[in-house]
Amino acid sequence: MSVGRLYRLMIQAVVPRPIAFVSTRSPAGVHNIAPFSYFTGVSSVPPVLMIAITRNPDGSKKDTLRNIEETGELVINVVNEDLVGAMNQCSAPYPAEVSEFTATGLSGLESSEVSALRCAQAPVHLECRLHRTLEIGAGGVGSSGGTARGGGGGGGGEGGGRR
Repeated sequence: MSVGRLYRLMIQAVVPRPIAFVSTRSPAGVHNIAPFSYFTGVSSVPPVLMIAITRNPDGSKKDTLRNIEETGELVINVVNEDLVGAMNQCSAPYPAEVSEFTATGLSGLESSEVSALRCAQAPVHLECRLHRTLEIGAGGVGSSGGTARGGGGGGGGEGGGRR
């Protein structure tokens, strides 16, 4: 079965699938935000979330994964219906030097525990530090990897809980 067909089968069979709208900051200071449909909680003590970041069609690492590996920080923003349009725009293949926040008109909020911005429009923000990455597959198209450990932060506020 082709990689594309396997992917479509998995995303249609494993439902519901919450979307992790992951924001990162590159070492150069560019703020990135992109959606990932393989996301779940793994542990509550310690708090660990998992996101699977597949490779680009050419097999290279996506900006999000490179940023997480290089800085060790990310924010998982929870998507609601109001964010669907902007989230889909953020899935376009923007160059690494372009901020999806700017390109799509999303607003960023400073985080309390990490350098990545939170998405102001998201109802919940989970500030995280990299726990470990685990490469699944041969490192080409269809391969993926990544986990995140919830950081400090805690609390609620108008934007929802942060961790």
